[in-house]
This record gives sequence, C-alpha cells and structure tokens, in this order.
Amino acid sequence: MRRLYGINQQLASNNVSLVEARANAEAADKAKTLLLRNMDSDIQIPLNVIAEYSQRIATLSGEMSHDEKRRHFGVIQENTSKLLELIGDALEKAQK
Repeated sequence: MRRLYGINQQLASNNVSLVEARANAEAADKAKTLLLRNMDSDIQIPLNVIAEYSQRIATLSGEMSHDEKRRHFGVIQENTSKLLELIGDALEKAQK
C-alpha cells in the first residue's frame, strides 16, 4: 500500500512537471509567433527600399550623376545589410 502511495505521489509530481513544461512551451511558441509577426514589417521596410532604389537607379541611371548613383547604391547596401541582419536574428531566435 505504501508503495502504491509513493508511486501515486511520483505520478502526481511528474504530472505537475509536465503541465509546467507544456505551459512554458506554449509561452515560448507565442513569443516566437509575436516576434515573427513584428519582424514582418521590419523585414518589409528595407526590402521595399532596396526594390524601389534599384528600380529608380535602373530607370534613371542615364540621367544620374556618378555621385547620385553612389549615394543610391549606399542606401541599397545599408538596407541589404540591415535586412540580412534581421533575417539572421530571426533564424537564430527561431532555433532556440
């Protein structure tokens, strides 16, 4: 009888641990979902800038001075770096 009582207590303790682990996993899942939802706009902004500037340079390249082209390419490089950083951060956090 004591042995059954001990096993019953162990099962109850394990059940509490499992409930806590599940709650922690659900909280982590919600946090990742929120992070990815917020990152959506963070990623779209530099991507849109890259696309718009690339299109502008392609359209107006004959009319732009060398300095204007360099400035626009600088904006593209800056936003590309930011976008890659954001994607890297998101992938790193998703692996945790």
